[in-house]
Amino acid sequence: MTRKLFNVIDGHFHIWDVCDKTFDKTILEKDGLSLYTFKDYETEWNNLSQNTKAFKFFGAVYVETISVQFPQKSPKDLNLCCLAEYQYVRSQLEQSHYEYRYVFSAALEDDDTVDHVLAIYKNDERVRGIRQILNKNPSWPRNDVTGDLMENAIWVKNLQRLHEFDLSFEFQLNPWQYNGASQIIEASSPNMVFIINHLGTPLIDDLTNEDKITLYWNGLKGLSKFTNVFMKLSMFCYIDKDWEKNTIVVESIVKVIELFGVNRLGGIELCIKQK
Repeated sequence: MTRKLFNVIDGHFHIWDVCDKTFDKTILEKDGLSLYTFKDYETEWNNLSQNTKAFKFFGAVYVETISVQFPQKSPKDLNLCCLAEYQYVRSQLEQSHYEYRYVFSAALEDDDTVDHVLAIYKNDERVRGIRQILNKNPSWPRNDVTGDLMENAIWVKNLQRLHEFDLSFEFQLNPWQYNGASQIIEASSPNMVFIINHLGTPLIDDLTNEDKITLYWNGLKGLSKFTNVFMKLSMFCYIDKDWEKNTIVVESIVKVIELFGVNRLGGIELCIKQK
């Protein structure tokens, strides 16, 4: 009897071309890989599907990378970069027969240009949300310049308007920032959908250091109490590149699943580059 294959939708992926000025070479180029196209991405999935004979690749959600790139640019200029990423990714993925949706970025701290960017996204039914990489201390590149955007009144105001554009919002942040995110969520419309990226991007220290364990888990419990907050199970290799062999990481993943419940989870972690 032939086993029925299930469809897989990858909730978080990237493509890039750092030969083009659309992307910041200093941030995206990794292991000498300057170009990673949708064809490269789909080939990896199809190879994995053939090797496992367990699923079919159905589609995926492209997630932005611009929000921490080009530290030298003003918010106004960064919004131009956000639109350049939108145009590049759309030109790539429109060539594919698979189903794709998009989560892009916008410099919400720039009152003068942000509505123009959000209106473009709203008019494209495939754009489902906005993501902002907020990690500070330890900081991802642009955040050493912007500071903690969750303390920027203009940024918060525009974030809380995203539901008017039919857009969700994705936080990528560090454990010490969870309480600030909870305050923003509590003050926002219950119609807004919020998504936490990558288990909340903990480091191994956040799961093993007694002083940090409480901060991480209490912060996640605070976020999980909101029924409009979802968690992505992804980027486990940020904690440990051999995460599947690390009992602490695996047990933490299970605990996060129990915290949020299976109906408020997203993302998929198959480490297709390694397997």
